[in-house]
Amino acid sequence: MRRGQALLRSPQAVPSRPGRAYHPAMAALHPRRVAWEGARIFVFAADTDAYWWLSDTIGHRLGIMYQSRLYETRMRVQARSDATHAEAGAWRARLDELLDTRPATVTVLTRLIIETSSRLSEHEPGLGVPPAMIAAHFGPAAEEDLGEG
Repeated sequence: MRRGQALLRSPQAVPSRPGRAYHPAMAALHPRRVAWEGARIFVFAADTDAYWWLSDTIGHRLGIMYQSRLYETRMRVQARSDATHAEAGAWRARLDELLDTRPATVTVLTRLIIETSSRLSEHEPGLGVPPAMIAAHFGPAAEEDLGEG
């Protein structure tokens, strides 16, 4: 094992910065994974009843531009069943850019993915984000709801 590999395997072994408490969940938020999960969940939700909640929440949390893009995704997915992959790719690029320009949104976006996934899994078991991913990201804090707006 090379020096430093133990740190990658055990988040508890990562030292805290002076003046900042370390939280293992912080090491688990990988922006590219979050962007991909968001793209996958948002595109699927665009063609379900969860769209209405998601649209309002995206508008409130991420801005009107993202809400507008979700509406466009909904229209494309409803018009053409083969649009799903293209829309997921567009959302991944969009969310990657968001996370690159506003890194602090990773937590908000992850919570949005988790809540949307939860709403979808009520009707489509097995669709949502795996529980292990939720626990790794937020632990008990994942129980908190984003609210209705």
